Amino acid sequence: MAIAVETEEEWQNLCTAPGRAGKWLTDERFADKVNRRQHREELDKLIAAKTVNYGAYDITSILQKVNVAATPVMNAKDQYNDPHFRFKKTFVEMNHPLVGKK
Repeated sequence: MAIAVETEEEWQNLCTAPGRAGKWLTDERFADKVNRRQHREELDKLIAAKTVNYGAYDITSILQKVNVAATPVMNAKDQYNDPHFRFKKTFVEMNHPLVGKK
């Protein structure tokens, strides 16, 4: 998962998203952007523990609904099979002269 929190509002949204305990808001280690960056590894572990039972698309949906940027990290095969990329027709089949239709 890739989760991006830039502003204090996004931080508060992450902390109070459905299924999240808001206690990170009162944790001194995460009191501001500087502290969150200094304690990034700890924060990553806490987020991982809270999201371990969810699929990547579930986490994406939950966080995007509260205005937190989130997306699954995908390799080329994942991207090719992703419903959003399929809908947007990101990939097109081509007839390559050496390998044929791909």
